[in-house]
Amino acid sequence: MVFPVKPKYTIGPDIVKYDGEVFSPVISESYIREKEKELFRLEKYLCKQEDESVVRILGDYCGVNSFNIKDIGLRLEEDVAVMKDGKLSAICFCFPSGFSPDEIVGKSFYQIHEPVPESERLRKSSDNITTAMSREGSKYRRYVWTLSSLSSLSQHPRYERPIPESIDDIYFRTEVQTTVGMGNNISLFFVRVEMTPLNQIWVEHKEIIRESINSMSDSILEYKGLKKIKEIISNVD
Repeated sequence: MVFPVKPKYTIGPDIVKYDGEVFSPVISESYIREKEKELFRLEKYLCKQEDESVVRILGDYCGVNSFNIKDIGLRLEEDVAVMKDGKLSAICFCFPSGFSPDEIVGKSFYQIHEPVPESERLRKSSDNITTAMSREGSKYRRYVWTLSSLSSLSQHPRYERPIPESIDDIYFRTEVQTTVGMGNNISLFFVRVEMTPLNQIWVEHKEIIRESINSMSDSILEYKGLKKIKEIISNVD
């Protein structure tokens, strides 16, 4: 996988054209069990759909005969969502990154990113992004990363994040976000999440991670919960 950290942290329309597999053909049973655990605890906050017809399009694409986005989500390692006419129509995100998936259904790309500090450039491009993503046959990929003291794949806001004391309490979170355009203003969205103890990659990547964190404004550090983590990694060799 591409290492997603850049020296200068920015929030922008950094999707790139892609021509590969959209979701993993090999399914880890342990990964699916983690999804099942999250759905048992928080299903009403993780899955929601407004339009069965677009969920069926997702199911057909994934080879799952279902109108229920939860059923489809449990057949893939990736979290899934569908956008129609520029708005989120259905979602099953077992491993969200600090938001509650049920609260963003019905919202546009612009509205979804309104709470994110310094996201003006991304939001100004929202119409162009959603148009490109929904173009039939188009594929795009985006890499997202952060650091967290919560080790679980899910970073749902109902889970309290422990206060880290050392680098051993910090985890490197990555998301590989892939979109597929279906035409008719419909796009499918797939997200693969991984959590890695930061100390496992620190020696190799410490300089670029530290540089990127140091480039973040106070508002971004506050939004992402990174102030204490920044303090810790600033003092680790």
